[in-house]
Amino acid sequence: MTIAASPGGRILLGEGTYITPSTECLSVSVSLTPEKFPELAEVKTLTLNVKYNDSDETQTVLFPPDGEHSSKMTLCNWNNRLDTTFNTLYL
Repeated sequence: MTIAASPGGRILLGEGTYITPSTECLSVSVSLTPEKFPELAEVKTLTLNVKYNDSDETQTVLFPPDGEHSSKMTLCNWNNRLDTTFNTLYL
């Protein structure tokens, strides 16, 4: 089955649901191709490494660089990964 979605007219790069233990890092990669993005001369692969930090006092998300074409997403103060949502709207 193939599903195509265009949230707000934008291209949806990928989707998925992942259950990850708090002690492990989840690595997600998306490849951008010149066929979908004509301004690219070659395929670019972007990687997001997701980890948890439950020792912070405030609930937030950090996105520091993690190498070339890679970022680390740190979810701070998320107590239960299976059903936690943000305390307030995150934009």
